[in-house]
Amino acid sequence: VHAHTNHAFRKLAKRVCPQLRFITYCGEMHGGYGLSRHWVDPDADAFIGATANICAAAQKLGMAAAKVHYGGFLLHPHFYAPPLTAQEKTALRADPELQLPAERMTLILSTGANGAQNHQRFIAELEAAQLKVNVIALCGRNTAARTQLQSYGQQLQHVALRPLGYRSDMFQLMQVADAIVARPGTGTTSEAIMAGCPILFNTLGGGMPQEWITVKYMRAQQFPAQRLKKPRDLATQVRALMADPRALQRMQQQMQALRPPQTPQDIIERLCA
Repeated sequence: VHAHTNHAFRKLAKRVCPQLRFITYCGEMHGGYGLSRHWVDPDADAFIGATANICAAAQKLGMAAAKVHYGGFLLHPHFYAPPLTAQEKTALRADPELQLPAERMTLILSTGANGAQNHQRFIAELEAAQLKVNVIALCGRNTAARTQLQSYGQQLQHVALRPLGYRSDMFQLMQVADAIVARPGTGTTSEAIMAGCPILFNTLGGGMPQEWITVKYMRAQQFPAQRLKKPRDLATQVRALMADPRALQRMQQQMQALRPPQTPQDIIERLCA
């Protein structure tokens, strides 16, 4: 599976091995500005898109309809496991690294490339607004960021801060959270959809063209894709959601409705057909 097929390489490879098939899998979600036409090779044998929207965009860029297939997301198998039961959610909240206080809204601050550098700015605004929330701050393998946040968390009076290192249970963590704050990349957005976890888009410092594709897709699906342009925007959004639990519930239902029916197994079966 090739995310992008080089035209000259494809021609050479076909000449050497005529039975080779060149197939593009595109994990982007929407067409228009931000979608590179180089991601769509009309001469490839097939185009598999993550969403129906990107499949339609591929046809507009010259891909024959007969070659275009809606395949859904291509994620780690963890994201296709059964949802957590209420008992499993309770057990995870009591995890020694979490110990999340009950009856509080829980947020995940995702890392991305530089996300851990944004964490303290967001948390400071939540604390200043005196919002009693749980914050799971993902730090990945950035031990310095985690150590700094652990020290910072001891000073907080309102926010229950839980800085975490690398975790392989993101599907489960998203299910015990009420929302995740993340860059509008296709990877985390796809994972949030599978977990049914509302996403608030961290656009501090602006957004890349390919990130706007994701925002456009979510808005096209009638999801209120909230962009956080400055740190205090998070406190504003959280306060509004705490005041209107039904709005948060609607967002959760919208995320669940966006789950594609296909799985990576369906993509593999198509490739092997």
